[in-house]
Order: sequence, then structure tokens, then C-alpha cells
Amino acid sequence: PDGGYHAAGVNVTMSSPVAGSTIRYTLDGSTPTAASTAYSGPITLNNTTVVRAMAFDPDPNVPPSFVETNTYFINVTHAVPIISGAGDQLLDLLNGNGSIRPLCHLEYYGPDGVL
Repeated sequence: PDGGYHAAGVNVTMSSPVAGSTIRYTLDGSTPTAASTAYSGPITLNNTTVVRAMAFDPDPNVPPSFVETNTYFINVTHAVPIISGAGDQLLDLLNGNGSIRPLCHLEYYGPDGVL
């Protein structure tokens, strides 16, 4: 399923249109690398989680895909909109280090759970 609000745990599946590529993912909001966990089947999420994934080609000369990011809010509801942010230096910026310009991904979910 897509990210957003879910009443119970979900099983997340991933695929790549590139034959032979390996999908690597993280569950902590960090950007996946070639050393991140390789996707091998559905990922069960029972708590709110930021899932980020990239497809890596077997040819090391081919750059990886763009990062795909989805936030899954499990068994929570909100009366106000939620912004979910993921990025490697995002916390540094939020904690006052204004000299960095991190690449980040932001998702806006309304109270109805729609992105």
C-alpha cells in the first residue's frame, strides 16, 4: 500500500522496472546505499515508519535510481496535517546548523491521510 495512515500493520512490497537490479532500503529515514538491506520480500510494518528505497543496477557504472520515500503512520490519527521529513542532515538543520543545505524529502498528509 501507499504511505499514509493505516489502522493496522501493513506489508510493503517493492519492485523495479529494471531487470536484474537490487532494491536496497532503510527504515530509519536515511538514504539507502549499496550496503543497505536488500529487498527480498514484503516488509511488515507494525509501527510508524519512514521507508526509503533505491534500485541499484548490477553494472557499477550505472548510477542508482532516485530515492523513493513513503511514510506509514500505523494505528495513529491526527486532527491536524502532518509533515514527514526524511534526509541525512535534516536534524542538523532543525537543531540550528543553518550553514548546511541538506537534501531532504518532505511529505504532507492532511488529517484524512491523503498525501
